[in-house]
Amino acid sequence: MSNTTLKAALSFLGLFVAGLVSGYFIAVVTGASGTPSPETPPAVQTEPDFRGYDGPQGEGLQRRIREMQDHMTEHLQLTEAQQQPLFEIIRLNHSERRNLMQQSRQQFRDAMAAHDAAFHYELATVLDQQQLAVWDSLYSREAQLRRQQQRGTGPASESGRERGGPGRN
Repeated sequence: MSNTTLKAALSFLGLFVAGLVSGYFIAVVTGASGTPSPETPPAVQTEPDFRGYDGPQGEGLQRRIREMQDHMTEHLQLTEAQQQPLFEIIRLNHSERRNLMQQSRQQFRDAMAAHDAAFHYELATVLDQQQLAVWDSLYSREAQLRRQQQRGTGPASESGRERGGPGRN
């Protein structure tokens, strides 16, 4: 082997070893290791990554999504056939979505009509009670005036005194 070939091989080997040593030094200083850390996301992600939102697996966000879906289901009072997760409703074709919306609107109209009927019934009941209270008040006032007349202390008995009626002294 020639002297220049030997020098070239040794310098290449020296550079290679220097690269390995410096790479190892950088890895030790930065804390990187040969094994992937649990925070490293997988290459192909099949589910959304909610880590860091609220808990290690994003339980808070997932819980909020479930609560929102439950609230929407309760609010719209959907039938069991319509209680599909929101992302499934989005996948429906146009006519299916339109039919679902029409059913929801009709349910809303029915609920409002029932609410209006109950409100009108309650209002009529309150008005009837007020009217009865007015009639009771008038009747009790009339009864009070009759008692006063019979005793001779009411306004009608005074006019009777002037004429010489039963309240005379």
